[in-house]
Amino acid sequence: MKVASGFLKQAQDMPLSIHEEWKLAGMNRPGRDAMGKQGVYFGFGQGVTVQPEVLREKARAHPELAEEYRYILDYFGGKGTQQRVEDARTPEEKLQVDSSAWWGGRWGGHANVDFGMFIHEGTDGIRRKADRYQKEHPEAAE
Repeated sequence: MKVASGFLKQAQDMPLSIHEEWKLAGMNRPGRDAMGKQGVYFGFGQGVTVQPEVLREKARAHPELAEEYRYILDYFGGKGTQQRVEDARTPEEKLQVDSSAWWGGRWGGHANVDFGMFIHEGTDGIRRKADRYQKEHPEAAE
């Protein structure tokens, strides 16, 4: 809600355009292509994404709006939500993410392979399940 409220408030003071191909429900191919053409967009699971190169190109292509594009670049500092989360991680957290030990900050919570089992049996239950499958399918361990 905070992000949506912020976008709504800012849209009252800035030029705003919404194009038909930018409707991203279902994330079909045209939707993904349209995201690449936007300087700033909100994507589920990653928050606000800022594409400085797109904003600079738009400023060159539309000099009448260049001041608005520069304002957006200055405001965000060229970094969106996900980049700021990644920059804030400790070296240990970065190593954990890179090794897929956890996935927090990007779809946080998806590191649990079986959330129901985790709640009822804890990590010991997940280990027992993994051990059982490893014995049944030793080729999968390679």
